[in-house]
Amino acid sequence: MSNKDLRTVMISINPPYLDMIFSGYKKYEFRRRVLKGLDEGYPTEDVKAYIYETKNHGGRGKVIGEVTILGAYCPQYHNLKTEITSEIIKERFELVKAMYYDWCDITGTKPNPNEGWFKSKKFKQYQEQIGFYGTQVEMPNFALILSNPTRYRTPLELPNFRSQKGAIIERPPQNMYNCHLEANYYIYRQKDGLFCITTKEQSLPLLDIAKTLEEAEKKVKQLLQNSRNRNGIPLVC
Repeated sequence: MSNKDLRTVMISINPPYLDMIFSGYKKYEFRRRVLKGLDEGYPTEDVKAYIYETKNHGGRGKVIGEVTILGAYCPQYHNLKTEITSEIIKERFELVKAMYYDWCDITGTKPNPNEGWFKSKKFKQYQEQIGFYGTQVEMPNFALILSNPTRYRTPLELPNFRSQKGAIIERPPQNMYNCHLEANYYIYRQKDGLFCITTKEQSLPLLDIAKTLEEAEKKVKQLLQNSRNRNGIPLVC
């Protein structure tokens, strides 16, 4: 997989952390596994990640926004078979140091060289809030560096997205996977429970209405097929 394939991904995140990400309070997403390319630290270009809100803790099960992944720290906490080299020790040091200065910036706290991130109880509380805590088995192997979070005014349904091979995405990622947004048709669920199909986000014209998500998916597939037949080429993002 090349870095080019990493330009757009979808990542599943539990509701308790979403408000912290969109407010800029949580600047890192911790993972045990990431896609190839991100596991090397920094891809050749930034990665756009569509954020899928899981159904855990009352989540909506929809794509509610996006964020830019600038790169990743690779502290390798969870991988117990990894030899603890000087490079890994340095990576862990740099990660916690970066989190500390981010926390100081967010809270308006003046960095204290004497106390630093080793003794500050408030910083420890911040780490726990953003999900960086636990035993070594519970700790992450990777810390994705987040930037420019954007919450959508209207959440998007999964069928608005396509896999690398162009198939409609029907199931959310357990962790993260490559995908792209099919920009020609959008599916939204209205307050009355009906699913509407439009050509632009929150815009008319309203092309069709379906009673179920499955029915909406079939209608989008038909619209795509008609476009291919008419134009000779498939509609792409």
